Amino acid sequence: MPKVKQYDKYPKEWCNLSDCKKKAEDKKGIQKVQDKINERSKKKDHLLAKKAYTYLFDRGSHVAIPNRQNYILTGSPHGSKMIGSFYDELIKRNVQVILTANQANESSSCPEFWSNKELKHVKLKGDWQIENVENRTKIHAKGKGDSKIVERILHLKKGKETREITHLHYEKWKDKNPAPDTELLHALLDRKDELHKSKNVPVDVPFVVNCKAGKGRTGTLAILDYARKEVDAQVAKGKKLNEVSLNIPEMIYEMRKQRPSLLGRTSQVQQVYQALGLYHDRLKAKHK
Repeated sequence: MPKVKQYDKYPKEWCNLSDCKKKAEDKKGIQKVQDKINERSKKKDHLLAKKAYTYLFDRGSHVAIPNRQNYILTGSPHGSKMIGSFYDELIKRNVQVILTANQANESSSCPEFWSNKELKHVKLKGDWQIENVENRTKIHAKGKGDSKIVERILHLKKGKETREITHLHYEKWKDKNPAPDTELLHALLDRKDELHKSKNVPVDVPFVVNCKAGKGRTGTLAILDYARKEVDAQVAKGKKLNEVSLNIPEMIYEMRKQRPSLLGRTSQVQQVYQALGLYHDRLKAKHK
């Protein structure tokens, strides 16, 4: 990320990728910066955000990071009308992948919007029909305890035209907490990247990230994805791995201008740093 004027809010927070694991242990330091981000969001940034973002289907925001990735970050859609509007938006934008981080039915606002039980009540625009192809559901990866990534296929049909949306679900991730297994965060994003690459999906086509409110768990995944892409871009330009640096608070700030209140918990920001430490170790092993 270039050190230009719009990125001078937290100039002391640049961190070498190789130091992210150590940075994750600095809870007090992260909390101090997070307090600044939260305070700014209550004042100036929230007013700025009102001009920069548009809510989609009541609970979602379109977040665009130029030359990196577009996202739809959202709370869980609920009720047949909102679920219908959710899928209408995905069809319009040709979304290929949904990442879900909330537990199924963890509250009344978190129904299984991917299940045929819910989908059978949904009416989509343009005569589209949607169905969960249940016999193609599989466990993509297992983590600590009962945590796992479940992969489902949602089949869309309109006349002779068909599409598929892959639903990747990080199960057993509790609200207001870090993910139970940091490695599974990478498994989830790796699978998303694999699907996008196999389908030649351009970066301006968003993928969806959702949890209960579309803030904490959603923010963990979105910021980590953004950071991974920034690392990959720097390496692709010829930077040595020990020269790669990131400014996570500024990334959070940039996304909050389009999705207020994103990633507000210190423990979840710590996990982003922890996950980036693992990403460094992976790349180091790969480039030996």
